[in-house]
Amino acid sequence: MTGQRQAGFTLIEVVIAIMIMAVISLISWRAIDSVALTSRRLDQHTEEALALQRAFDQFERDIGARSPDLAESAAPAAPEAQAASDAQEAEPQPVLPQLLPEALRVSGMKTPAPRIDIIRGAPGRPDARQRVVWERRGGNLIRAAGTPTALTPLPAPAADAATVVLDQLLDFSVRAWAPGRGWVALPAQGEQPAQALELVISRGVLGQTPLRYRRVLLLH
Repeated sequence: MTGQRQAGFTLIEVVIAIMIMAVISLISWRAIDSVALTSRRLDQHTEEALALQRAFDQFERDIGARSPDLAESAAPAAPEAQAASDAQEAEPQPVLPQLLPEALRVSGMKTPAPRIDIIRGAPGRPDARQRVVWERRGGNLIRAAGTPTALTPLPAPAADAATVVLDQLLDFSVRAWAPGRGWVALPAQGEQPAQALELVISRGVLGQTPLRYRRVLLLH
């Protein structure tokens, strides 16, 4: 009688099967990890895009709500200054008008801390106004709003009123569209008021190509 061969896998076949399963598991794990990483990056890009959109929208609302009349926003003149002003009325000094409306003040555009001051109507209070400041502080874009009031002069925003609108900020600048001149660096003067305001925000990490975003707001 001849002995029957015992059915089953040899040791080599078992080892090969285990190796194949290990390779398949590794490929599957890398695929899942890649999908998870892509999802996290998409979530991060989405959040950054939403934050940028909120910043542009808030800036546009501040510009759109700017006060049309600032005659009462300035501090009352001292008696000596008033007397000097009265004495000079007979000989007026020629003054070029500012390119931007009186409610907008731009400063420090050529420094690491550019700043825009806006006097706007207070939300929900038709009789009140407030001072809003946009400025760069290090790598952050800051917005600070002063206390709404109907009194003058308008108070400056408190130190604890500043909020970070955007981080990873590399540049923050504005220009004005002057009739017959095109885009003009601010601050500037002109015989005709500016028709539009350009806001440019650059974000990213130092050493890498920055991402540049731009929005143009009509002033009239």
